[in-house]
Amino acid sequence: MQETSEGLVYGSSTAPNDSRVCPYCQKSFYLPKDLVRHVRTHTGEKPFTCTLCVYAASRKNHLKKHCAKEHLMSSDEFERIAKRLFGHLVS
Repeated sequence: MQETSEGLVYGSSTAPNDSRVCPYCQKSFYLPKDLVRHVRTHTGEKPFTCTLCVYAASRKNHLKKHCAKEHLMSSDEFERIAKRLFGHLVS
């Protein structure tokens, strides 16, 4: 079996749940959070917004890198803010 970076396992005898299939391209995922992240590539949704500028990202780790580079924010500062703002979102 070979696992892709998206969480899809090729050669598996167990098929993924239909509820974890992308409605845009029919790609399958074993973890629901991976499907949520993938669907954003189709919709263009960017729920992670910088509170210091107009930057927005589809993934929390991309916003974290932005904040570190552009605003010289430490990882601890970012996590403190992100937990308050984005705690309900899947990264």
